[in-house]
Amino acid sequence: MIPQISYAGRQALASVARKTVIAPSVVPYATEEQNAIFAKTREATQTDIDFLINGFVHAAEYLEAAGFDGVELHGAHGYVLGQFLAPRTNKRTDAYGGSLTNRMRLLVQVAKGIRARTSPSFIVGVKLNSVEFQD
Repeated sequence: MIPQISYAGRQALASVARKTVIAPSVVPYATEEQNAIFAKTREATQTDIDFLINGFVHAAEYLEAAGFDGVELHGAHGYVLGQFLAPRTNKRTDAYGGSLTNRMRLLVQVAKGIRARTSPSFIVGVKLNSVEFQD
């Protein structure tokens, strides 16, 4: 069995989020209704990014210890890994923004972190959505 793990980022509902959530960039939604539904965001700092990486890695470690066969990283449908990948929601000018190589840096760091801290037989998969990369 392979569970999926994610962090909502700008997809977090305002009714659930207890505070401002982190995202690659502060990008408003298209409508006022959407802006009211979803939590307020702030651009992730390097400390926030390190926290995200560690959170994903620790979740995978716990899943392996619980007997799961692997983990799937949810990098689609507007969740934070997908937000970093998508040029529409990632307006950063640092090592995590701009080129595709930079935008995928967080996802690669998460996957490498999981691979380094789990057994070789533990499966690490990624769910992606091509729509987020189409013009």
